[in-house]
Amino acid sequence: MKKAFIGLGSNLGERGYYIQEAVRCLRESSGVAVKKISSVIETEPQGGPPQGNYLNAVVKIETSLAPGQLLLLLQEIENNLA
Repeated sequence: MKKAFIGLGSNLGERGYYIQEAVRCLRESSGVAVKKISSVIETEPQGGPPQGNYLNAVVKIETSLAPGQLLLLLQEIENNLA
């Protein structure tokens, strides 16, 4: 199993809910084991148009997925939560 660190962030709607759901989806994904979750912090956006503050966290996982497979899984989770 390979280690990976996944950055999570949201600045739309129920920000905390989206982070919790992303972690839940990772936990339920085949080939992924969530090992540790950082504290959730609030950060101001950097650049771009005016927008709300972000909530951010990092998840440490172990995975048997290849990098491309992991990317597809993360994009699927993001799209399902949008």
